[in-house]
Amino acid sequence: MDTPNDPKGSKFKVFEPSDYQFERDDSSPEPEPTVLEPETEVSEDQGPKIVEPASNRPRVPDPVLKLTLESLRSEQSLAMGIFAGFIAAIAGAAAWGVVTAYTQYQIGWMAVGVGIVVGFAVRFVGKGIDTSFGVVSALLALFGCVLGNLWTMTYFIAEREGVPFLSAVSRLNPDIAVTIMVSTFNAMDLVFYGLALYFGYKYGFRQVTEEELNPS
Repeated sequence: MDTPNDPKGSKFKVFEPSDYQFERDDSSPEPEPTVLEPETEVSEDQGPKIVEPASNRPRVPDPVLKLTLESLRSEQSLAMGIFAGFIAAIAGAAAWGVVTAYTQYQIGWMAVGVGIVVGFAVRFVGKGIDTSFGVVSALLALFGCVLGNLWTMTYFIAEREGVPFLSAVSRLNPDIAVTIMVSTFNAMDLVFYGLALYFGYKYGFRQVTEEELNPS
């Protein structure tokens, strides 16, 4: 009689790890690597057009960039920009006074309009791309705001005293103007002056973009 401990007489065969063999099935094909196709956009006239990433666009060569900037600078005129900005500042101050006389209320937000008008005047007439045009535009915008505020206060004083507005303006001198501005000063004036400086500088010159230098 066979005992359970006798492997030869046991009814169960003991398998060793080496007895297991796995055969590779070469009939199933290996998965192919995924290839990402470039993004395309469809144009009705020209058909599909490959859109290249911004990083792959050709960089503008330095000589071409220099020549383009020199060409733009040859068209700018700081003197014409100052002249146009000065006229715009006077017109903005006058408009401020007219609005005040019509509404009987001082609208400080007119300073923002003066800054924008002066900025665009300097930008389009001066054709500047340098920051110096922005600085000049900001100073002229501030001048227009101070002048508009002075004329506004002069209008209220003339109305109170029963004096014609143009007559009161003709009597203004530096001492009287300083006295009026100091006596009627308000903290909000600084906010409006700051906004006029900001918008005057922002719109006073044109910022050249890379797309303009390299339209292709």
